[in-house]
Amino acid sequence: MRALLRRPGASVTHLIDGGSGIPSKRGGRGSVLGITGATGAPGRTFLSINLAAALVTEGMTVALVDADPHLGAVAVQLDLAEDRSLIYLAHEAALKPVDDDLISRHLQTVSGLDVLTGRAVAGLGEVVPDGLLGDVVGLLRRRYDLVVIDVGALDCLASQTAALVCQMLVWAVVPTKLGTDLLDRTLSGPLASQVRTRPSLVVLNRLGSLTLRDVDRSLRRRYGMAVAAAIPDQYRACVQAEDRARPAALTGPLAGPLRRCARVVAAALPRAVSGTKAGAEEARPPLGREPVRESLR
Repeated sequence: MRALLRRPGASVTHLIDGGSGIPSKRGGRGSVLGITGATGAPGRTFLSINLAAALVTEGMTVALVDADPHLGAVAVQLDLAEDRSLIYLAHEAALKPVDDDLISRHLQTVSGLDVLTGRAVAGLGEVVPDGLLGDVVGLLRRRYDLVVIDVGALDCLASQTAALVCQMLVWAVVPTKLGTDLLDRTLSGPLASQVRTRPSLVVLNRLGSLTLRDVDRSLRRRYGMAVAAAIPDQYRACVQAEDRARPAALTGPLAGPLRRCARVVAAALPRAVSGTKAGAEEARPPLGREPVRESLR
């Protein structure tokens, strides 16, 4: 897909809660996917964990990196240790070069997914020096088909730097008045000017009773955004997944929508990496008029 923001009236590629084709293991040079969004809680960490976990079940080798500079919550949601993390790796990197051995000492594995956590303490992420994340991701790309980065909210230079490391971005959006207002403020801010050049997809999170067509039309009219997938509002399923420290993409009512979302993202990645335009006809039929509850079955 092309850049997130388009000229008024420009055609937009639609990939709605579907898609086909998972990139085969390539070895040697994996892709880099970033998950970002506006300030607030649109579900960035939730999508980061579950897209990564879903793609592991599809046969890809995946590393998840929590680079949220304000409040890295991946460790908390997956019940992983915070003393083996990107933050502690940064401290060690001040004394020794970053290599595979150093990264391996900080990686943790859950449900087949290798994770480099952050810290759930506000502001600690900004101690990661410029260039370190790029070095870490460069080494991980040699070992994995895909590196997923939880960028956090695009509201500081550290998150902008993390977003620019990625080859493609997924924007988590809650389709409410507050959610779209926060997104509008983010996209009109100075930090977004460079990030907007990255190929991007939009995932609607916690979608309720609105029709998919109505939400998609609103986003296109206001931002020129293409909606990639929709995740229904299932608060209880999210809580249960956190209680079990197990990604919701593996079991439960959200597993189906999350896996379909992951397939859309995976199908778009090769086009984003190569810089070619994604064709809507190849990925998904035109939008229907059915309610979201039906379209997500």
